[in-house]
Order: sequence, then C-alpha cells, then structure tokens
Amino acid sequence: MAKKEKKEKKNKTINDPLAGLKLVLRYVFYGIGCYATFMAIYFFGPTIQQKIKDAMSDVLVLGESNFDAALARNEEIMVEFYAPWCPHCKRLAPEYDTAAAQLKSHNIQIGKVDCTQHNALCKKYDISGYPTMKIFVKGEDEPKSYDGALTADAIVSKMLHEVMSEPIPETQGDNKKIVAKNFNDLVINSSADVFVKFYAPWCGHCKAMAPAWEEFATAHKDDDSIIIGDFDATANELGKSI
Repeated sequence: MAKKEKKEKKNKTINDPLAGLKLVLRYVFYGIGCYATFMAIYFFGPTIQQKIKDAMSDVLVLGESNFDAALARNEEIMVEFYAPWCPHCKRLAPEYDTAAAQLKSHNIQIGKVDCTQHNALCKKYDISGYPTMKIFVKGEDEPKSYDGALTADAIVSKMLHEVMSEPIPETQGDNKKIVAKNFNDLVINSSADVFVKFYAPWCGHCKAMAPAWEEFATAHKDDDSIIIGDFDATANELGKSI
C-alpha cells in the first residue's frame, strides 16, 4: 500500500508541469524563513537577554516614564547612568546587582538609566561619561556625585552611610598604607610631619608618580620625624573617621 501511494505521488509530480517551480519556491521560502529567524536573533537576541537579566535583578530600570516616581518614593537613591557598550559599565554590572540585592534587605533601592535609550534624561543631569553615579536625596535640588570604588561593598557602605575603609595592613613598608581606619593614628594624631598621597588606582598620573613616591619614602625611612604614605581615595572615606 505504501509503495502504491509513493508511486502515485511520483507520477503526480512528473505529470505536474509546475512541480519543479513549487519545489524551488519551497526551498526559497525555507531559506527566507531561516534568514529572518537569524536576523531576529541577531538584532533582538541581546535585547531580550538583557530584559531577562533586568527582570531577575533588584536594580531598578529607570527612564523618563518612571524616573521622577522613583525619586519621589525613595528618601535616597543611587542611580547609575550608563551605556551598554561601555567596558567599565559591563564590569560594574555584577557588582551593582550584588549591591542592589544586599541593600534590598535594608529597604534601599538603586537604579540605572541607559543613556543610549534615554538621552534627554542623561542630558538633564549633564552626563558626559560612563558610568556616572549620582545619589538623589529627597528635598535636595542637586544630586551628589559618587566617586567611590565600583564594588558592591563600597556601594553598600555608601548607601548605608558606613565608613568605607580598606583593612588596616598587618605590616607596613617604608611607604605607609593609610586607610580610613588608621588615618587618625597615622595622620591626625601623629607628632611627625606626614606626607600623604591621595590617589586613585586608575589614575595615569598617580601611576606615573608611584616609583618616585616609593623612592621618597625609602629615602626617609630612618627619619622618625617624617611619615610618608598613600591613601586610595576610591576605597576609603574620611567623613566620619576624622
């Protein structure tokens, strides 16, 4: 029976003058379908993936439609202004997600604005580089800039108003490691003359200066009247420590 049906189908194909054209059209439509599917994945796949990530994150996704409402319902909120292509923003993303999850238990929210999608909002706050972090406090006209370390711990400490400090070193070299927790002892309450280099690890000028600063510290290592050290201003805050 199966052979008979197959034979009839073959005869029908042979007798149909449009059979070849139909076969060609079938493959053409199949190719168009595959191409359309590929292009949809290519152009919309990353967007869909990002939307899934955003839905799973505790970071608020903000834009013109909900920005003011987010500021109104939070006494204080940190907002990251970013661009998806920015390498620093990409490195910050998992840290920011972690910070949002930790702050959620304290009823504190943080948000983000994609400046490639909400250009007008970013222009309103003079965003010229990415990522730019600002803290909006209810009742204050201007937001405060956040220039601390781009780590979950630093962001959480900032939003909880804790003193941000690196651990006090167990041992010290000629160039003393000064942090928020030992700033009083080594600088404020010291009877010596103290030279402190405030720096940021990413700063090119700071990196260029580092060898000369180490040499300066070594040259005065036996002089008890002088203390020479450096202070990472992105990982330490002095506000409540001095």
